[in-house]
Amino acid sequence: MLNSPQGIYVDSNLNLYIADSANNRIQFIQTGQLNGVAVVGNGSSANIILNYPTGIVLDANGYLFIVDSYNHRIVGSSSTGFRCIVGCSGGGSTAFQLSFPQSVAFDSYGNIYVTDRNNSRVQQFALQTNNCTIPTTTTTTTTSSSSSTTTSTTTTTTSSTTSSSSTTSTTSTTTSTSSTTSSTTTSSSSTTSSTSVTTTTTTTTTPVPPAFYCPGTNIGAYCNVTSDACSMSQPCLNAATCFPDLTVPVGYRCGCQTGYTGSTCQNDERICKDDTCWNNGTCIEVNSTTVNNNGTNFYCNCSKSFTGMHCELKVNLCVNIKCQNHGICQTVNMSWSCICLTSLFYYGNYCEIETSALKVKQALSKSFASVAITVLVLTCSFVIIMDVLKYVFKIDPIKAERLKQLQAKKSAKSKSKPKARNVAVRFQYIA
Repeated sequence: MLNSPQGIYVDSNLNLYIADSANNRIQFIQTGQLNGVAVVGNGSSANIILNYPTGIVLDANGYLFIVDSYNHRIVGSSSTGFRCIVGCSGGGSTAFQLSFPQSVAFDSYGNIYVTDRNNSRVQQFALQTNNCTIPTTTTTTTTSSSSSTTTSTTTTTTSSTTSSSSTTSTTSTTTSTSSTTSSTTTSSSSTTSSTSVTTTTTTTTTPVPPAFYCPGTNIGAYCNVTSDACSMSQPCLNAATCFPDLTVPVGYRCGCQTGYTGSTCQNDERICKDDTCWNNGTCIEVNSTTVNNNGTNFYCNCSKSFTGMHCELKVNLCVNIKCQNHGICQTVNMSWSCICLTSLFYYGNYCEIETSALKVKQALSKSFASVAITVLVLTCSFVIIMDVLKYVFKIDPIKAERLKQLQAKKSAKSKSKPKARNVAVRFQYIA
């Protein structure tokens, strides 16, 4: 498992090199694989300790160059193991030091470029020239010194009509001769200054092995890399064997495994492929001329829950199962089960068993139904008996009661109706 990976490199064979920063290691994951191995750092056999690597590059000779960020350096591999390339004296800001570098890259001339993160710059270093020594760091120091020289000269001249004498005076010696009463003195001084500049250049060199001439087909700084097409490009696929062959244009031949064809064994023509049988089915090759298998050359031995030519169909175990009381059959874990929709009322393998709650409800329903039916039967019987007595036997048990009710209604109507008043009308004429 990776932890905060910062850099990745993909080689010509699509293999991955990953800078697993927080785990302080370089992980190598081969093409087609999901798990990797530590080739440098923690968990590896390499003779170097990394501290939060952030970048990685693989050169043409198969050597690794790693940005060891927290150690402020660039390390590289060789035929004798790993060694420090840049920043070997610790972190700093000088021309030969780095401070938390982030990434590394090469140009076509073999120069290396490093992003020096904390120093906010990109450093260039020459890793390979035609000389036996390579300047990895060049420092130029200029020292300025100033010197001043001052010279003072004083000249005095005394003259007279009778005699003359000359007196010359310097800073350390004075001679004077005078024989006159009047004299004239002249003084002059001069100052000369000079400044000198000294420049010192210091070059630090790192010895490297001289470039070897490889007489055979090998290449590389130590003639340890095979240059044939099989070793350089590994062109054969699907576990095929590569054989160098200079008689063909591509320079190699591929010995394919059974079922693979093509110049690089890229065509998978196997009868039983990885995806022939689905759902963990096992593919078995058969002879279609001797075994009747619908004209195919394979047979899929399916697991219990699947069927079909490619085990693509799920077996329906509920075909012959009938769940009662509206239950639904469902396939579960290579078996069947009835799902009782009314689980409050039914349960069991086929939802055939009634619950206690359902039995109580059924008993109450039957009781209410019996009472209702009894009342209805009695009511209908009474009506029928009364009609038979009245219309068949001319017996009216309620005749007297009915007449009594009619008389009572008439009396009530006569009492409630008021009598009409006599009204006299008198006409009067007015003339």
